[in-house]
Amino acid sequence: MTMQRLYAVLLLALGLALSAHAATATVEEAEHLVRDTAQQVLDILAENRDKVQKDPAFLYGLVNEVILPKVDFTAMSKLVLAKHWRKATPEQRERFVQAFKGMLVRTYTRSLSEYAGNTEINYGKTISQRNGKYVTVKTEILRKGRKPIPVDYKLRRSRDGQYRIYDVVIEGLSLVKNYRTSFAKQISEQGLDALIADLERKNREQGGGVVAGAG
Repeated sequence: MTMQRLYAVLLLALGLALSAHAATATVEEAEHLVRDTAQQVLDILAENRDKVQKDPAFLYGLVNEVILPKVDFTAMSKLVLAKHWRKATPEQRERFVQAFKGMLVRTYTRSLSEYAGNTEINYGKTISQRNGKYVTVKTEILRKGRKPIPVDYKLRRSRDGQYRIYDVVIEGLSLVKNYRTSFAKQISEQGLDALIADLERKNREQGGGVVAGAG
């Protein structure tokens, strides 16, 4: 499976994040909310196959409205940049969060069309750590005629009591670790500002489709 197709699952994964209505969500509530939101995303994809296949704007709308608000892009960005986050200015941090978000949406949104119909999800064990602050929901994505794809959704409970995704591990490959490695190399060679500018340029040229905020 190519990296782009592998991380096409990412956006489906993001759609499985928790609805943020509970001020003090428990692990059990989190698991139920994952299931409910997962079904919502799959239903939207299945019921709108023509739009999904032909209208990129429809997919961008789905991502912006349903998925992005449920992802902790700031926490994800901290983990991706690691030591470089600590050295970054507030302006650099904000620009990176927005540029990184745009890159993820730009790169993987259209691949969501592959999951319109004939997709099911099996739920495995949910693992809680640090009194429920961190939760891993283990699943498999099943598609007819395809090998099951193991997907672990890693969520953290924020100060407001809401769970949001901060990493996705697909077939043992962590989104955060993958980008940490590739970005660290570019930062060491060109600097953080150059990385941010490169992401922003590609988003402008290729269309990130992201609504600012959420993260």
